[in-house]
Amino acid sequence: MYKTTKVDAFIMWAAKILEWFNIAASVVLLAGAIYLGVGQPYPDAIKDKKLPNIYGFSIDTTFQKASEHEGVIVWYAIEGIAILLIIAFAAKNLSAAFKTIHQPEIGEEPSPFRDSIIKNVHTIGWCFIAAPLVAGIMPFCLGFMSGFTQAMAEEEGIATPTSFYDTLDGSSIGLSWLIIGIFMLCITRILRYGEQLQREHDELI
Repeated sequence: MYKTTKVDAFIMWAAKILEWFNIAASVVLLAGAIYLGVGQPYPDAIKDKKLPNIYGFSIDTTFQKASEHEGVIVWYAIEGIAILLIIAFAAKNLSAAFKTIHQPEIGEEPSPFRDSIIKNVHTIGWCFIAAPLVAGIMPFCLGFMSGFTQAMAEEEGIATPTSFYDTLDGSSIGLSWLIIGIFMLCITRILRYGEQLQREHDELI
């Protein structure tokens, strides 16, 4: 019978820590967006600094520009929280997969070819695909809303700042994330094939 090693235990703990770290970070980001989004003046010390990246993804603009365009912090928070929760969900599935392997139900032998484990790996793959897609879509939404708001204001004769279409450099689709996600989905097919072979073997015994 396979026994849990120190490496396995480390991975399970690391996955659980990563899950809760991302959840906590999303709460902090939400609180910060609410605080900055209610008309609070930005300190001069951060006006020229860029909004921080989240796993390599960010709406690429400064706090100064964000203060000139209503809703930027809100969209940045939506993108960031979505990515953080996606990674937290992937970590949760990784932890669940290891737990299923090392803590099988009564009467079951430890095996990587469990339906629940295969579903966990499948979900992780889709998480790696979803994160860059979310990061790529959000800036387009921000640019569209900025342009729409500017057009409506111009119709009413209200002066508005330059559109974000001219200044926004949004997150790009991370090809490495997509490739990893596709590889994870391919591994899912291999595990599914292994499950089928194990089931046929058990039926023959």
